[in-house]
Formats: sequence, structure tokens, C-alpha cells
Amino acid sequence: MIEINYLKEKERKAITKFLQWNDRNGCYTDKNSDIEGVERMSYQDAVKYFFGVINPELYYSITDNIFELTYEEVINYARKFNVYDTTMRKLLVLFKQKNVTPKLYRSLLN
Repeated sequence: MIEINYLKEKERKAITKFLQWNDRNGCYTDKNSDIEGVERMSYQDAVKYFFGVINPELYYSITDNIFELTYEEVINYARKFNVYDTTMRKLLVLFKQKNVTPKLYRSLLN
């Protein structure tokens, strides 16, 4: 159980770093959340926002703000509109990288 929690935490941090890179004015990383005095992003919220960044056209056609959707709704829409597998592959690429660079981040957006 401890190993699973460690992996989830490592993955959560990898996603929040990507989200912060993508939106420099946002508040995604633990450091920025602590500075702003807001709650740190959960693993599910990080995954949800990752799906929104990778598939903006899909989610903007559903809602003006992905914050309004639950994690389960985001995943269900991804499956319904056939973007789940490609988005998960991008997420796995992010998790497997030891040397994360802006070039890697840009490749995830393509």
C-alpha cells in the first residue's frame, strides 16, 4: 500500500509540474498552492485537468470550465469520444520520463 501511495504521489507531482508549465499563471504545483494558500491538487484533479489540457476542444464543447466536471465525468467523456487511450498514453509518457524538458511537454500537446 505504501508503494502504491508513493507512486500516485510521484505521478501527481509530475502532472502538476506539466500543468504549471502549461499555465504559468495557474496554481497547480504544491509550492504554488502553498504560496497562494489554496489546497494542494489531488491526484484525481490533476488527472482531470491533464485530460482537459490535452483535449481542450472536447471539454470546452461540453462546459465552459472543466472545474465543473467530476473526475468520473471527464473519464467517461474521454471514453465516449475515443480520446481516453491516446490521453492515457501521453500520461504514461509523462510518468516514464526521468529528464522532463519543455520539448517533452510540447510533444504531449501535439
